[in-house]
Amino acid sequence: AGACAAKLDRLDQAQQHYLDAIAAAGSSADSGVYNALGQIYIAKGDSDAAEQAFNQALKAPGERDQQNFLHESRSGLADVYALRGDFEKAQSEIDRAIRLGGADSQADVAAYNIQKARLYMDQGRDADAVTMLGYTWETHPDSRWRIESARLRAKLYERAGELQKAVNHIALVCDYHQNDAKRINRKVAEFVALLAQWQIKAGQTDAAYISIENLQFLAPDHAKLSELRAAMQ
Repeated sequence: AGACAAKLDRLDQAQQHYLDAIAAAGSSADSGVYNALGQIYIAKGDSDAAEQAFNQALKAPGERDQQNFLHESRSGLADVYALRGDFEKAQSEIDRAIRLGGADSQADVAAYNIQKARLYMDQGRDADAVTMLGYTWETHPDSRWRIESARLRAKLYERAGELQKAVNHIALVCDYHQNDAKRINRKVAEFVALLAQWQIKAGQTDAAYISIENLQFLAPDHAKLSELRAAMQ
């Protein structure tokens, strides 16, 4: 119930469900529920409560041999320190999560590489972020983590004024999502709108026209449509 509420962005409701679960389990409450509760506190901006939840997850009985719970707790603590602006501690916790994740699943390592890249981006360390994202790009072909790497690299290249690289990377994101009908949603339309915007900036009018038509198909009421069409004139 807590997980469902969280996916619906009903944070207060999710928090209460997780607290009820912990109360029902008593001393046998496992790390997973504390990690989930910690993420709710992160989403609400309560770093103190989140830190307490993640530390409790590290001490909770019954799950200590399951690596995924341990590295999720370390990743959560990294979010806590990032929320406070303590990037040095955040990076230290991410490194610990990466080491633990490597013993469990390479997919976990990819997720934490991306989390660390976001920390670099928050600090303006764009070159370090590109390097970190490159690890995921090279080692996880056709995965959602590679696509997230492409999305973030596109943002970095656009920020650096390298529009052609930005266009190429956001186009990969659009292609990945549009190849699966289950992924066609409002979020995909936002990627397509961004692609059209950057193509116009880069002077790629023919490609931008196609992107605008795709956006019209995906979201006929999209707020950017009129603006993009006006920019083409």
